[in-house]
Amino acid sequence: MKAVRVQANVVAEIIPDSALPVADWYGAAFAAQCVEAPDYVAQGWQYDPETGDFAAPAPNIQTPAQRREAAYDNDKRINWEGKLLTVTGAAQVWAYYAAEGDEETAAALTALIAEAKAAIRAEIPDEEVAT
Repeated sequence: MKAVRVQANVVAEIIPDSALPVADWYGAAFAAQCVEAPDYVAQGWQYDPETGDFAAPAPNIQTPAQRREAAYDNDKRINWEGKLLTVTGAAQVWAYYAAEGDEETAAALTALIAEAKAAIRAEIPDEEVAT
């Protein structure tokens, strides 16, 4: 068994063994948010306070459009001035140059952003392609 902190019926964190008893380390208010859980429980699991049961979270099923947006925000694939940028980050840099009236630099960024977005769309199409 282990101690976990539950917030809104979700395991928010696992309390390390070195921080037990919880009330001694974090105080009574924090300890009131903690319960014992089986060793297999992980952060993000659901907790039913009425039964004391834990359940793994439901899988996060995203649409292709949502997966592409996540890739635009997280995948660093645009090489700009020796730094790797996400599509979103590159768009912010583009906005700076566009606002400054530097059309040549903005155009170069536009091409890189379009290329990265096309690659992401090819990797994450709207529908499965039949082979």
